[in-house]
Amino acid sequence: METHGFLDDLIGQQLYINFLLFIIVVSLIVLFIGYIFLNIFIQNKDYIVNKFNNRFIRLYIRYQFIQARIASIYLPVLILAGLLQLMVAIYYNITHPIPYENLHIDLHTYV
Repeated sequence: METHGFLDDLIGQQLYINFLLFIIVVSLIVLFIGYIFLNIFIQNKDYIVNKFNNRFIRLYIRYQFIQARIASIYLPVLILAGLLQLMVAIYYNITHPIPYENLHIDLHTYV
């Protein structure tokens, strides 16, 4: 597919998409690390609850386990949505390259 437009606009759009791709990758890494810690937290529920004797603290920790189970459902959905968005943006960058060959200038010049 051929791309049309001013060179500075095309380069700006490509840089913006690359910046968004970087943000998506960093966010996916953070979400994945959070998901791993969440699973470790859920797997060690009995050990963590038995460390405390105060009933209010134990009640609060049980409440946090309920929230962790809910989060263990929607975190993979968010990670999958981020991966799909990453795929769409990379596909757009691949299929819409900047047509440098149509500029009729020597791009191999020292600036």
